[in-house]
Amino acid sequence: MNTHEVARSIPETLRRRTFILEELTRQTAPERVADLATARLLAVVAEQPPQAVVTLTLSAERDGEVVVRVDAVGAGSTFDEDLRWCSEGVHSWKEDVAATPSCPAPAVLCEVVAEAAVRPRFMPSASPELGRTGGSPLLVLDGTVGSSDPTAGRSLSTWPNQLTTSGIPLVRVLRSTGGSVRVHLASASEVERLMLEDMLLRTEGRASMESTMRYLGVPVRMRVLVGVDDGSSIPARLAATLGWLASDIALRTVDTPQERHRLWHGSEGFLEGHAVPRGMAQGLVRVPVAGEVTEVIGLRCSTSTVPDVPLAEAFPEDGIRLGTGLDSAGREVEVAMGVIQTTQHMHVIGASGSGKTTFTAAVIGECVRQGMGVTVIDPHGPQVDRLLRELVLPQGRRLHVVRVGDLGHPVPMNPFSGRAHDLVTAEIIEMFYEIYDPHRKGIIGPRFERCFRQVMDALHLLLGDRATISLVPEVLLDRERVRLVAGAVSAKDPILARALRSELVENTSDEFSDLLAWVTSKFDRLVRSRLMRNVMGSGMEMIDVSEVMRRGDVLLIDLAAPRVGAEQARFIGMTWLMEHTMAMGERRDWELPHLVAVDEVQLFSAGGLPEMLAEGRKFGMSLLLAHQHMGQLSPTLAEALEANASSVVALRASLQGAPRVAERIGTWTGGSLSRLPNMRAATTLATPAGQTQAFTLRVDHNERVMAAEQSDPGAGEARAQQAEADFRQRLAALGTVHPLTGDDLEAMIRKNRQRSTSTSSSGSPGKSFLEEWLEKRARMQEEAGKTSSDEPA
Repeated sequence: MNTHEVARSIPETLRRRTFILEELTRQTAPERVADLATARLLAVVAEQPPQAVVTLTLSAERDGEVVVRVDAVGAGSTFDEDLRWCSEGVHSWKEDVAATPSCPAPAVLCEVVAEAAVRPRFMPSASPELGRTGGSPLLVLDGTVGSSDPTAGRSLSTWPNQLTTSGIPLVRVLRSTGGSVRVHLASASEVERLMLEDMLLRTEGRASMESTMRYLGVPVRMRVLVGVDDGSSIPARLAATLGWLASDIALRTVDTPQERHRLWHGSEGFLEGHAVPRGMAQGLVRVPVAGEVTEVIGLRCSTSTVPDVPLAEAFPEDGIRLGTGLDSAGREVEVAMGVIQTTQHMHVIGASGSGKTTFTAAVIGECVRQGMGVTVIDPHGPQVDRLLRELVLPQGRRLHVVRVGDLGHPVPMNPFSGRAHDLVTAEIIEMFYEIYDPHRKGIIGPRFERCFRQVMDALHLLLGDRATISLVPEVLLDRERVRLVAGAVSAKDPILARALRSELVENTSDEFSDLLAWVTSKFDRLVRSRLMRNVMGSGMEMIDVSEVMRRGDVLLIDLAAPRVGAEQARFIGMTWLMEHTMAMGERRDWELPHLVAVDEVQLFSAGGLPEMLAEGRKFGMSLLLAHQHMGQLSPTLAEALEANASSVVALRASLQGAPRVAERIGTWTGGSLSRLPNMRAATTLATPAGQTQAFTLRVDHNERVMAAEQSDPGAGEARAQQAEADFRQRLAALGTVHPLTGDDLEAMIRKNRQRSTSTSSSGSPGKSFLEEWLEKRARMQEEAGKTSSDEPA
């Protein structure tokens, strides 16, 4: 006879929905979490319509994949949402819309039942004192009790009680045996609930009323099956593991194929009369929950991410838009900070790939939109490439693009041009310490400082503002060259000339050659390449940082470290920062702040960053400093950041650095920062009153840029090309600038010697190349100012 004729299926008119467990999220307390998930699932089942059946199945291939599925037949329309609630933060379910058919019934099948149902034990009588001991409830197998004593002839086997387990041991054994467990669940009727309650109250013997009713809970109908396809019986290890779910259970063999099919697939009415207390169901129903230990269990597991922390206060509707966050009602709202609050500086920290570059691009774009001037220092170049595509400048603002690695279009710079010579010399010495001797171990020391100062002072006397560090090796070429330089400056500074002669020229020891080699080797590494000579060797400076800040222009600096070298890129980056620090004091009357954004800030500890952090607010300077972890920073820079950067944006952090960053934020309640997803940041922002409570910032800049690109394809690339072409055109208008060489130095030596021996000169002197070049740059700036004033506001 066909098994389908023997066992009628659940009516086809009821809707069937199937859900597959895709992923487990690891938990620190898996047993407790498993109890909660089971309690929620049983509560949901108890609320289903009368004909609904919910089936939980765990099946495994031997040493292979484990499949956990839930089949809901006739369940409520919100069952998918209810199931997600049951497993919130623990399991990830996917609905199988194709309704994959259930696996066939195992060849060997047993039903899990209360032990007293198959092996009853009896006691002839019981003392009333037993009811005061607080024991477990008792199971009555025969509802008729003939004696007037309610305890006479009663069975003495307890109901199954829940044991603490995460369900993972059962999963392991299912993999090793290729077994399956299926639990059919349905809501119990009112009659079944009353009968079950009466049975428990008449048999509780040793338990208090409170514990009995707690064990009863809201009953559900339940039948639990376990089976394997190999062998003739359930493996002992599988039976023993089931005993770890609940106490006092036994296995009843299902003998006939028809009965196996009927119980495995379910037939109409097969759960009637099988109501069990909630306490029993709580033990035998178990969706596995993974712990923190990594192991192969046949199910995909992941570590939980940090949940979003909602905003605790309102933010300005206008200003520098940073991203979005959740308000207290769970609505996504935009997060912005006031323009003036940017002068309290922003510290951005996060691992590679967590979203630092994207967030920085978002802030820079918003600052430009608000009319602020911006300087960006990018060690490698991708940030500059991105900004060229994304930035849309207001009318009247210029975009300067400095590509240090572009040999065909060098942008000359000279920190000595138009600045206090002694201050620049001192800053450059600090840069040498930072690059070559950060721990002050003597690689750079007092003798190097004195020699460098003497040479730079001499070059300043010979060349004026065209003095450049690229000529230091030329001055120290040999003893004769030093003697000539000393003679050339003797009329202007006899003390310097005497020092050069006594300490270098007249030093006849073997140490002289070692001293020159020691000093010049530092400069050879920095400025000997053709590319670096083109940038640092001409003595000219194309971009006036003070003017950039005054006009509110945008200056993008690509240091091209992979091409020019790490040391060279750091030196140029610190030089640009030094120029901004010196120009900062000139900003007496400012309307909008000027943002200086530095990526990989740990590379630029010298150059004035601590000073800008401490003093920049008074002069309208806003700093955005980004890096990966706190251990990268020098003590001086770390202290300056922690003391002066009021806005902190912490993306995913390292395990070692997360506690320090969390302490830096101060009020973070969202869990470990090492588990933050990409484009999520634990954030506190500067406000006029202080700082905000920490919250989760969602960085949505990529989505906004993508939407803009889709609405106007190719516009970003066209902007980038046009911006670079415009800047190169302005660069070409200044003419070709050549680096100074030893021949130029000797020419200036001869010229100064002639001046020192000549009492006067007749006629008007001709203009030098420097004078002509400076006049040309002044004319270009004047024309740019007129153009800006003529443009409409």
